[in-house]
Amino acid sequence: MIVTNPKGIVYNVAGILDTGAPRTEFSDPFLVHSGFLETKSEKVSLKPGLQTQKYGKIILPSVTICLHQIDFFEVFVSHFDSSWGIDALCTGQKL
Repeated sequence: MIVTNPKGIVYNVAGILDTGAPRTEFSDPFLVHSGFLETKSEKVSLKPGLQTQKYGKIILPSVTICLHQIDFFEVFVSHFDSSWGIDALCTGQKL
């Protein structure tokens, strides 16, 4: 997946898309790493029984998935349980 942040910096990232979900969610550490958020919210806690907690929405200027470009792609900002190892997605490579 190729993601362009608001400053025009392009990242090539690996991710898992849930095509059955009504909206895509991105981890807050990834969004901080790639320049979409300044910091992740420390106030977010997981509700009992959940492994993710959506707490905001942002619009990604451009996302390319399998050569299909999507402009102004709205996604949820989510906090993931640490057992998911989701921080591994923070290693997006600048192009």
